[in-house]
Formats: sequence, C-alpha cells, structure tokens
Amino acid sequence: MKPYWLMIVLGILTVCLAGCCAEYIEPVTQVVRIDGMHCEACETSIEESVTVLEGVHACEASFEKGNAVITADDSAAMERAVDRIRKMQFTVSAPDRE
Repeated sequence: MKPYWLMIVLGILTVCLAGCCAEYIEPVTQVVRIDGMHCEACETSIEESVTVLEGVHACEASFEKGNAVITADDSAAMERAVDRIRKMQFTVSAPDRE
C-alpha cells in the first residue's frame, strides 16, 4: 500500500512543479504619444482603463508630456492597451523622435 501513496505524492509534486519551470519572458515597455489629454483626470482615466487589461502590468500617463509609458507581457497585450486608449477617443501614435 505504501508504494502507491508514494507514487501518488510524487505524481502530484511533478504536476505542481511543472508550472514553476516555465520560461520567463521579459515584459515589453513602450512609450506612446497621446493627443487629447487635458488634465490629471485624463491621465487617471487612461491608467485605470489600461492596467485592468490582461497582460498589461503598468501604465503611466502624463498630460504634460503628452504620452504614456506602458509595460505589457507582449506585443498583443500592448496592442490591446493602445486600442483601449483609442476607444476612449484619444489619438495614439509613436512618440516624436528627438
């Protein structure tokens, strides 16, 4: 009877540890230009709307700079963030090159 319990425990541990060894993927950070922000409420609205999206880790918007810094899992999550901002009636584009 004991060997069966040992096999069951080892099987459970194997399944639990399988997820721990998944490859880590570095998040993507992108600065996007946002036209149409006029105040801190615009910043807050964008940040709160974007950070709830799956795969988006952070969003820091600045109406003074006219941009947002978005950190996401991958390009698909980044595109979801940009789409959300556009649906809020802001214009989103690549940042100006200096």
